[in-house]
Amino acid sequence: MQIANISTHLLSCPDDLADQTLKLNLESVYSFSVTDKELRLLAKDGHTVFSAERAADDEGNSISRKWLIQEMINADHEQLTKDKGFLDLTDLTRAQGGVGCNKFSFKVTADDTYHIALADAAATEMYCQHAAANESVFSKLLPLVNKYQVVGNSLKLFDKDNVLLLLATEVLL
Repeated sequence: MQIANISTHLLSCPDDLADQTLKLNLESVYSFSVTDKELRLLAKDGHTVFSAERAADDEGNSISRKWLIQEMINADHEQLTKDKGFLDLTDLTRAQGGVGCNKFSFKVTADDTYHIALADAAATEMYCQHAAANESVFSKLLPLVNKYQVVGNSLKLFDKDNVLLLLATEVLL
């Protein structure tokens, strides 16, 4: 692991010793470890350079929510917004989604290492010209989803090469 191109903002504190110490420590990071509650950045000799704990009020990256799709790779963004693309992951055994007139159903398997699989996808079979392109993209990206990230009320789905496939925000009731 390498953390490179570290910089600070121009308005650093008059005593930049803390900035310099942090920069040197981050440059010495060799590897990391992650548990369900802690991230540790380690030097080559194994000593901890930096550690952080999950906040007590963190939702643990829970994906089990309703999401409004904001962006989708290779999609017509204007049509996606108009059609209110969504993911309903409140029941992972019967998850649903849609980006037009058809509803897709699929099974979701996710773990605490941020890996996810969307399997056994099926869809209704109506033809809606305005939604056909986005529905085609959506059906092709479902089996490619491999990783997820939840930050606050945002969900990102990635493929195995960390390409962002879909960005959604939580539907707040």
